Amino acid sequence: GPGQVTIDGGQGICQKDGAYGYGNKPYRLCNQGITYSCGLKEQLAKITASSKGIDFTDGDFLDLEKSGNFLYAAVSGKGVAVFDVSDLKFPILKDFIAINGARSLTMRNNLIAVAAGQSGIFLLEKKSPSDLELLTNFKTGVLSMDVEFNDGFDNELVVAAWSDGVLIYDISAPLEPKLAGAYNTPGFTRSVKTIGKLIY
Repeated sequence: GPGQVTIDGGQGICQKDGAYGYGNKPYRLCNQGITYSCGLKEQLAKITASSKGIDFTDGDFLDLEKSGNFLYAAVSGKGVAVFDVSDLKFPILKDFIAINGARSLTMRNNLIAVAAGQSGIFLLEKKSPSDLELLTNFKTGVLSMDVEFNDGFDNELVVAAWSDGVLIYDISAPLEPKLAGAYNTPGFTRSVKTIGKLIY
């Protein structure tokens, strides 16, 4: 919930619905992002990258992953943005891939998987930390709400697929994802988390 969170050794203040972190995700945001309070006072959700013609002021930062000095953000209704945060006073937009409905992302090595609602799952390749390339897009049923790399198995994605439950995809050949398993949960599956060989 709203309050103080630790980010890279500094303190951040949750501005709206709050922020939380778990496992390999340093922090995840809801609604209008984070303001750093470690003397920087930069609010990522209000960055406007005019040089690339992208305005983030009306997009929520729904999910974040950090690798080294780079921040990867799923921006609601827009796509995936890559920021160089070497200097937190001046985050620099390095790349952007438009993905309609982007809501959640997960990373493993040079692959990024993005859950995008009705648009399904998008697989991106990091050609370099600041250069993304779209590999493929595939549908997973009605809605792709959340996605995680399977913690217990290499080359597997676990998808929270709304009324279709939990779906597992083999992406050992990233250009040809294959359904490897499914579990029909009661009601609607909104999010997933994998720890070891368990899926929650």
